[in-house]
Amino acid sequence: ARSLDIPWLLVHGTADEAVSIAEAEALSTVANQKLLDFLSIEDAGHTFGAAHPMPAESPPALERVVDATLAFLAAKLT
Repeated sequence: ARSLDIPWLLVHGTADEAVSIAEAEALSTVANQKLLDFLSIEDAGHTFGAAHPMPAESPPALERVVDATLAFLAAKLT
């Protein structure tokens, strides 16, 4: 994280049962803040509510991830 010299998006759920939010926070503290977009999603787990089979409607946390990713890409790739 410290050596990245490109824009990057870090998205993590605060209720991730596989990887602690502390891991994402640790990455964010050493990253170049001018290049990092960090989004923590409150009460979201490791898959942001995605499951198999996927429900007809996407979970709200997953929608936030998709929206944030699309916005990040649109801003950084133009």
